[in-house]
Amino acid sequence: TLYHVLFGKTAAVDAIVRVESARIDLLPSGISLAEGEMRIRNEAGGELILREALEPLLALYDFILIDTPPNLGPMTANGLAAAHKVLIPVKTAFLDMLGIPLLLETVGKLQRRLNPNLKVVGILPTLHDPRLSVNRQVLDELQERLGEKTRIFPPVHRATGFDQA
Repeated sequence: TLYHVLFGKTAAVDAIVRVESARIDLLPSGISLAEGEMRIRNEAGGELILREALEPLLALYDFILIDTPPNLGPMTANGLAAAHKVLIPVKTAFLDMLGIPLLLETVGKLQRRLNPNLKVVGILPTLHDPRLSVNRQVLDELQERLGEKTRIFPPVHRATGFDQA
């Protein structure tokens, strides 16, 4: 898993799982990354572990998609330090929207300190139900507060399949 790659137990190329039906390769994660977050905090240069681990894969792929936890912990910082672009998904709910300024501030710090090539592609509103006034209000507020600073993509509508997944 990614845990074994990050801590030098296996090479990234050896941990990749090919999903033929989807025509994608995955570097799977697991619950062990919860312990990995603590190890990263104690590791010298810990915020660069993922970038270093993915380096050998850059020549093999046109795109590498990094899915990070919905928090600003060490794994998210690692993902941002390794990335070239960041897309910020956010549920169209008020509490979820409140974290965006802090995330953008964190991205700015990482750009200055670790990854000057990191670019914010935009914000992707998700789990949007246009029938709910709160969802419409949040979408309007995202446009009003952040629309001049960053691109706000059209929302991904809520579907029952999301809940079932």
